[in-house]
Amino acid sequence: MTLLLIAVGLAVLFWPSKQKGKSTGFDLSDYELDPPPAGEWPSFPESIGCLANVRDRLEKTEELSSIELESIDVITLALVRGSGK
Repeated sequence: MTLLLIAVGLAVLFWPSKQKGKSTGFDLSDYELDPPPAGEWPSFPESIGCLANVRDRLEKTEELSSIELESIDVITLALVRGSGK
């Protein structure tokens, strides 16, 4: 019985935590995300249009949470900031 309690205690102690800082559940750190070669970047209007299509499609599912809506807003702002480059 004592060994079982020790094993459970160790399992709880070393169990991976689901929250490491503020996480939205999307972790792309395992993927190599290289930018496309020069000259192959989509234009700003194309990028915003595609993002609007994605948002519209997701809104039709009525499954969007506030976190997901905030994520789309963050992407929109990043596209706006990057459009001047």
